[in-house]
Amino acid sequence: MFYTLRKEFKKSAIMIESKIEYDYGKVFENPEILVLNNSFTIHKGKKAFDVILYCDPLNFAISERFKNILEENEVTGWECYPIIIEGLESNYFGFHTTGKGGEVLNLDKDGLVPTFEPIQWDQSKWDGSDIFNIEDTGIKACTQRIKEILEKAKITNLEIKPL
Repeated sequence: MFYTLRKEFKKSAIMIESKIEYDYGKVFENPEILVLNNSFTIHKGKKAFDVILYCDPLNFAISERFKNILEENEVTGWECYPIIIEGLESNYFGFHTTGKGGEVLNLDKDGLVPTFEPIQWDQSKWDGSDIFNIEDTGIKACTQRIKEILEKAKITNLEIKPL
């Protein structure tokens, strides 16, 4: 079974904004501009969780604790880059998914990813990574093993739902 990894929107959660403008779709594919320009400010919120939202719909940062859990469990399909968040002393990292999954097979009549039914995707094109993006979507997905690791660790501000 596969699952989506989505940032939650917890009450009073910090949301951060880059000091530079960027195309969030391009950063989703290749975060190089934020690797080179890694300073952020707190846009809103007061509480820092394991997942901190960027001011865009696709990207987020992870805590050092979250990063260490992924590394200790030899999770594949991701990389990260250090970021600086003004006003926050804890270490955070921009999260980037490198794993690849296949395309969505059950697009709706408008050619969009279904909202209220399970997503069917071409698993023959999946590269086998533990964490991966579904092709041509903003969907970050993971395996059962990763779901169990993250739930056991009680990673905060992350929603894990069946794909």
